[in-house]
Amino acid sequence: PVSVGISADNTSVCIGTQVTFTATPVNGGIPSYQWFVNGVAAGADSPEFVYTPADGDMVHVVATSSLACTSGNPAHSDTIQVSVGEVMPVSVSISADNTAVCSGTEVNFTAVPINGGTPSYQWFVNGVVAGSDSPAFSYAPQDGDKVHVRLTSGIACTSGNPAQSDTIPVSVGEVLPVSVSIAADNTSVCSGTPVTFTATPVNGGSPSYQWSVNGSAIGSSSQNFIYTPINGDVVNVEMTSDLNCTTNNPALSNTIVPEVIELLPVSVTIDADTNMVCSGTEVTLVATPVNGGEPAYQWNVNGKLAGYNMTTYTYAPVDGDEVYVQMISSLSCTSNNPAQSNTETFTVKSAVHVSVSQSVDHNWVCEGTPVTFTAESVNGGNAIYKWLVNGVESGSNAQTFTYTPANEDKVNVELTSDLECTIGNPALSNTIMLKVDEILPVSVSVIAYDSTLCEGEVAILTADPVNGGGIPAFEWYINDSLIMGDLYHYYYYPKNGDQIKVKMASSLTCVSGNPAVSEPLVLTVFDNPEVTWETSGDTVFCINGGEVLLNGGFPEGGIYSGAGVSEGTFSPSVAGIGTHELVYSFSTEFGCNGEAIVTVSVDSCTSIPSARLEDMVDVYPNPASDVLYVAINGEDVVKAVRLVSLLGNTVMEVKTAPAERMVELPLNGLNHTLYFVEIIFEDGMLIKQVVVK
Repeated sequence: PVSVGISADNTSVCIGTQVTFTATPVNGGIPSYQWFVNGVAAGADSPEFVYTPADGDMVHVVATSSLACTSGNPAHSDTIQVSVGEVMPVSVSISADNTAVCSGTEVNFTAVPINGGTPSYQWFVNGVVAGSDSPAFSYAPQDGDKVHVRLTSGIACTSGNPAQSDTIPVSVGEVLPVSVSIAADNTSVCSGTPVTFTATPVNGGSPSYQWSVNGSAIGSSSQNFIYTPINGDVVNVEMTSDLNCTTNNPALSNTIVPEVIELLPVSVTIDADTNMVCSGTEVTLVATPVNGGEPAYQWNVNGKLAGYNMTTYTYAPVDGDEVYVQMISSLSCTSNNPAQSNTETFTVKSAVHVSVSQSVDHNWVCEGTPVTFTAESVNGGNAIYKWLVNGVESGSNAQTFTYTPANEDKVNVELTSDLECTIGNPALSNTIMLKVDEILPVSVSVIAYDSTLCEGEVAILTADPVNGGGIPAFEWYINDSLIMGDLYHYYYYPKNGDQIKVKMASSLTCVSGNPAVSEPLVLTVFDNPEVTWETSGDTVFCINGGEVLLNGGFPEGGIYSGAGVSEGTFSPSVAGIGTHELVYSFSTEFGCNGEAIVTVSVDSCTSIPSARLEDMVDVYPNPASDVLYVAINGEDVVKAVRLVSLLGNTVMEVKTAPAERMVELPLNGLNHTLYFVEIIFEDGMLIKQVVVK
């Protein structure tokens, strides 16, 4: 069987548009074709047929197969009907509700399409895409903006698609604030005087005016308004601008209340800020006018012109000055013009000098120790104090200032007096520089003149302080028992094995480990030899009796000594009249000495025997520590009393008055050892031995 089918590339086209039909044979071999349009043969022998249809054309084909054995040959295809639409011209126009607007005002644009079908829109402002897909577009334009729209039609067969509208330019005017103010040629007039008011417009264009007095319309639409006011009238104007883009239109002006016055009495009074001042201090006088307007002034001091055209007058008065002012009122309607004020009289006092000094409880302290400064003022009154440390303000407003200083801090104080008449106010004090010491460690040790001694020898002990200061205090201990204190040196008769310690309290302020205790010092004491002296013969010698050989000392080999003794021989003439103690001393291999004492007397052999001098004098106490007393019995005259060391040196001498019966010898500061006391009479001398402890 032979058959044929056809298809078209488009069955609905616009006028003038070609359509291509294609035949598809079945069992055609090499077929031949005949195309038909509306039953009329058309086209060529071809499986394709191209032509420009008219609306409603019916197209089919007849195919003749080249095969020998066929049925249904030639074969007719189905028919295709073509729809042809008319080509529609597309266009669009726009309109605006206003093309001249004020700044900030929206403009509404509307698009009107032709052959748009169901169109789409694209709005443009100055060539830039804006708005949405809508026939309406609203926005607040800028001056000179240009607006158009592009429309794309929804119809199939069109021309001029998409279409662009005409362009609408927009003029945007600035919004101008409208205001008006008024001024009067005179706001203070005498009754019956006309006043001219003038309006000054801002952004008025060619404005219109409505003047009002006390809220009632008056006058004409004029920039100037002249009328005769009554006191208290309130005048203003309402201005209406004829400009397009404005705010506050119409505008209401300020109000002016003219002062309408009758003839006013003019007067003036003056007041001084004070009538009692310090010498050289300025005072200010203030004039208070009544009905002065804008007055002119002439100030007078003691009747002479001193200043003018000032409400206030400032000057430094002299005691007894008298000041007044003449005022000329600027008001038109006045009486008693010019007016003269009251008179102010001044009392001027002399100034006093302000000064301040300071003291400190300690200007030399240990680190970390607070000090207190005290200010002393002269003419300070209820003063204000400002304390300064190295030039930097410190402390509070107080007469005293306490703080913890650093070394070489410099402190002073500034005082401000509240007295009225002062010189040198504020005053600056003297400067105090502080010495701040570091904390020093305290220690002490014991030094012995000789730590190996003989029985009866004085141990000379010295404290060796470290950081003890100038006046350290000492406590001496023997075998841990306190024996005395407060001396660098200690003298005593030790026992073998004695342990000596000293406790020292430093006189320095800035110390640690105070008081300090020394390590013990152990003393070695050797026994003294037992020495005797047995004399044979008299112990009273005449001064001219010649030399006497001394003997009888034991153990032998010792040394004889004393007044008048030389190489074992005693010379009375050398010893002199009086009682003398002669000594026989012996030294062991350890250097330990023993001695025996014999008392002899040398007499002039012409007057009182020397032996009787013993009864005339008492020396006590013995041993002595602070004071040695020499008591003179009877009526014999003592010329002097001497204290002599073991080496024969006079330690002190006291000259006595003829009637003096008691002599005091102060012993403070003497070494603790043996001394001789020589009592000198007019015709003899007595020697006593004493121990100072």
